[in-house]
Amino acid sequence: MCFIKFLISKTGTFLVMQTAIRLLLKNYKKFESKSNFETYASIINLASQARNGLPTFADYSMTKAGVDGLTKAVGKKILNKLI
Repeated sequence: MCFIKFLISKTGTFLVMQTAIRLLLKNYKKFESKSNFETYASIINLASQARNGLPTFADYSMTKAGVDGLTKAVGKKILNKLI
């Protein structure tokens, strides 16, 4: 059961982020050549404070820590693409 929770949480978050990044980059390129205004975009993932560790809910804590780590890693990777 623990693996299924982990798989659903990580796969779902990853696929939604992947789609959002593609759309944001596509739309950013449209506005890049327009007049003098800057465009900003954000991807926000929500995870509970359980990522810090709950002794009775280890599997839940593990999935929330994974969402936090995935969000930070993707943010650092796409930082230079102005998202």
